[in-house]
Amino acid sequence: MELVFLIGFLCIGLIFGSFLNVLLSRSPLFFQGGGISVFRGRSQCDRCQRQLRWFELVPVVSFFILQGKCHTCGNRIPIEYLIVEGTMGMIFLGIGYRLFSSALLFSTGLFFIYGAFLLLGAFSLLAIFFFDRKYMLIPDIFSASFFMASLGMTGIRFFYLQDADIQGIVLASLSIFILFAGIWLL
Repeated sequence: MELVFLIGFLCIGLIFGSFLNVLLSRSPLFFQGGGISVFRGRSQCDRCQRQLRWFELVPVVSFFILQGKCHTCGNRIPIEYLIVEGTMGMIFLGIGYRLFSSALLFSTGLFFIYGAFLLLGAFSLLAIFFFDRKYMLIPDIFSASFFMASLGMTGIRFFYLQDADIQGIVLASLSIFILFAGIWLL
């Protein structure tokens, strides 16, 4: 049972990594008013503009099957796609392992809520990292979602699990608020 659970977390992480790649590749065109939607339209080769088929969109696996090249024109697929998908998959796998091994979360019934906050926080942090690395820009949506995930996890730990001290929570929350307020004001 645990293995199936962990494989599920890995697959979900790979899918979210693939979605982050879509956000990374389409966001500049979307923000510059290029008429490109982040959520609509199929993925295509950057060079020959051919729409990718379903088997070319399987995270990580398709990169190796296609040997890192477009099936039609032979254009190299950036290794960054593999790194983003693999990193997200491994982080989700680690979070799944941590959640599965926590009897306290199971006993309180907060497993799914706390897990959702953890996954949202991890996705937001990786999105911030890769957006900043690629464009030297951090979209507000990722900063806000990380802040909300942090508050959600802190609230659950304090009010329901009762394993956190109030001083640490206040200092951590204040630090995060000052950091993101400072970034937003700049």
